[in-house]
Amino acid sequence: MMKHHPAHPITTLQRFSIGLVCALIISTLAACSSDEAPKDIVQKAAIDGQNIFVQYNFNFDNLKVTNAYTRVIGGETVHFYDYSIDVHPKDPSNKNVEAMTGGAQTLTGEVELVKRGQEWFELGSN
Repeated sequence: MMKHHPAHPITTLQRFSIGLVCALIISTLAACSSDEAPKDIVQKAAIDGQNIFVQYNFNFDNLKVTNAYTRVIGGETVHFYDYSIDVHPKDPSNKNVEAMTGGAQTLTGEVELVKRGQEWFELGSN
């Protein structure tokens, strides 16, 4: 006759540990599969649309994405980012630059990006 060994019950600590490991795996997979454009790519696209401030050698900083959404257009997922970004002249004493550009300010706009393979491409900005 075979001896029957009672099953060991799973303790609360073991259940918690299993749940924690599962949560970490899920969050890691979600982070790896994220299709959001990196902030530096969004900032470059935002700056590309500001020719007069680039021409007059302004600093750009404090980018804030105020809204992000996607749409499928022509079979591609297009990422839209509404943003605000601070601009200020590198030489604030130059009154000609301030007169031409309005000086330091916060700009707002939208950029459209698409990911093809591992690269991000700018479709437009305004």
